[in-house]
This record gives sequence, C-alpha cells and structure tokens, in this order.
Amino acid sequence: MRIKINLIPPYRKEEIRKASRLRSVIRWELELIFMLAVFAVFLAGINHILRFSLSAVNSNFSIAIKDNTQYKIIEKHDNEINEINNAVADVAKIQKDQMYWADFLHSFSLAVPDGIKVSDLSSKNYSIYLSGEADTRENLLRLKDKLTEDSCFSEVNLPLSNLVSKNDAIFQLNFKIKKECLKRDAGEIKK
Repeated sequence: MRIKINLIPPYRKEEIRKASRLRSVIRWELELIFMLAVFAVFLAGINHILRFSLSAVNSNFSIAIKDNTQYKIIEKHDNEINEINNAVADVAKIQKDQMYWADFLHSFSLAVPDGIKVSDLSSKNYSIYLSGEADTRENLLRLKDKLTEDSCFSEVNLPLSNLVSKNDAIFQLNFKIKKECLKRDAGEIKK
C-alpha cells in the first residue's frame, strides 16, 4: 500500500490545475486549427476541381459552337438528301404506274393483217375500242383470231353485224388489254 503525502501548497495546486487546463485548451485549439486547415485544403481542392471542370466545359462549349456550324452544314446536306430521296421515290412511283402504250401498239400492229385499215382507236379502263375498214371478211376474222391468240388481249368482241359484208367491211371491235402488258418492271425493255 502506498501512502501519498501532499506537501504542495494550495496556491501551487491551483497553478498546476490551471496549467493542466491551459494545456487541454491549447491541445483542443491545435486540433481545431488542424481540422480547419484540413477543411480549408479540402475546399481549395474542390475549388480547383470546379475551376478545371468549368474551363473544360468552356472549351467544350467553344468547340461545340465551332461544331455547330459544321452540324448546320451537315443538317442542310441531310435535308437536301432527304428531298432528293423523296423526289426519286416520287419518280419511281410514277414509273411504277406508267403505262407503256408503245408495247401495246407494237403487239397490236403485229396482229393487224394487211388489208385492214384502222380509222379510230380509243381506250378506257383497259378496254380498247377500234373501228376501221377491212378489204375482206377473211382479213377481219384473221384480225379477231390474232387478237384472241395474243396473251395480252382478252374478251375480243367482234359483232356479227360486222361480218355481213364480204368485201370492204366497215367494222367496230372492242377488247380488253391486260394490265401486265401495259406495265413493265423498272429497267425492263420489251422487244
């Protein structure tokens, strides 16, 4: 067991307590100053990062402004290309719906025998109306047979009243032409 003897005078005890408190206060102040210094360094780092980010954004913005003119040029060209594509699509649609009457006329001219004179030829909704004069009834029947045999023509109608006259017969004839014979695929040329 130890025995403590307190031989320090009371005023000295008070000074020791004050010195101990002073050291505690100084230590707390130093810790607080250290924390404030760390916080200040942290804020300075954030400030530096924000300035760097701001300068990067500003440089990107200036590049974007330069690229914006290029973007407008590209957008202008893109719009022009779209307009051209629309025009080409319109032309393709027109060509798809185009009727090639030259092909019909070629097939028809091959079917018309010598001695037949066509005075009127008209069409409506793929129906052909034809009138003319045949030098003989046989030539008129030959015309009807050739039109009937041709795969492009159907429903050939030659009224019997046209066959009454043996020579110099005036006739009227009607028939239908198939859609496929008036249309062709793009690039196809009938011979």
